[in-house]
Amino acid sequence: MKIGFVITSHYSDKIRPRGQEMLTRIIDSILEHCKYDFNIYIIDNESQYELQFPEDKRIKYTRIDNQFEKGLTGAWNLGLNNASEDECDILIQT
Repeated sequence: MKIGFVITSHYSDKIRPRGQEMLTRIIDSILEHCKYDFNIYIIDNESQYELQFPEDKRIKYTRIDNQFEKGLTGAWNLGLNNASEDECDILIQT
């Protein structure tokens, strides 16, 4: 069984000034507490600043350059599709 954690993230002064802090907290929690096989899919929904995350082969990063093109659900769908293509059995959108 493999779990796909999909994290749609955004870090900007206007929309989500604590975006980096939120991303760091959820990644740290998954890395510390999940005892199953998993991948983390970070979907960066046009952040103003570069997102920072640990270098880990289980973390996969994708950036969307125009969040208005497909909206928030487009970002969710992209992450869930990536996890599905990697044959994750359980998909969790956070």
